Amino acid sequence: MFPPRRNRAVPWGGVEVFVVLVGFGLVIPAIFVVIARKLLHIPEGDDGLVFGLVLSTGAITVVGAPIVLRMMCGARLYQMGLHCDRPLRNVLLGLGFYFLALPLVAAIMALSIQAFKPTPHEIEKIIRRSPTPIYFVLATVSAVVIAPLQEELLFRGVLLPWLRRKLGPRSAIALSALIFAALHSDAWPAPIPLFVLALFLGYLAHHTNSLVGPVTLHAVFNTASMIVLIWVVQAPAEAPGDTSQAASLTAIRVATSILRGL
Repeated sequence: MFPPRRNRAVPWGGVEVFVVLVGFGLVIPAIFVVIARKLLHIPEGDDGLVFGLVLSTGAITVVGAPIVLRMMCGARLYQMGLHCDRPLRNVLLGLGFYFLALPLVAAIMALSIQAFKPTPHEIEKIIRRSPTPIYFVLATVSAVVIAPLQEELLFRGVLLPWLRRKLGPRSAIALSALIFAALHSDAWPAPIPLFVLALFLGYLAHHTNSLVGPVTLHAVFNTASMIVLIWVVQAPAEAPGDTSQAASLTAIRVATSILRGL
């Protein structure tokens, strides 16, 4: 199923990883928020600000992170998994891994919801407040296009290869998955199933030396979650005491918690 392994050496180290993750994950979003509030006078909590932050910083990351690594250590795109070698096979692997991961991740999420009180995800709050077509489109683009590209580049394209050089493949996949899950703690208990999903993503990235498969898996997962979210939000209100209301609530919690927010 997988091609012969090629352990590509990567030129970046801990300093470059820190600069990319912190710079594009924290500093640039913070600058965006300051500009939006202080210069554009956009109020805090504005829904448009949230989507603007996600879309703009995501696009900046996808374009800027490879440029920064190139300038700092001479990194090349293929070393980050950004290449078109055997694209169809990698897309099919991503789809196949989706069907492998889905039952396990969904089951763990359902059990986690029973054990912990779910925290509503920001995307759920926005869609519930303003269930309009424009927000459905913005949420879908953010979740299905921007989030998979941005997160797979940072976690499986940059972080994982560096950890693999230091710790070996298995420990690198596990630790990168743990970090990935921990950064989603704003929508608890999402980190629990997301850790399992990230193991699949890391395994796929490691064995294909490409981000095509992980991005495909990530995008399909988020697509399914968005479909459930929009369907539940648009469903007519149930009568009081109707058991399907609880089922709908569980479905939306699963969808929005698995969904990588923004």
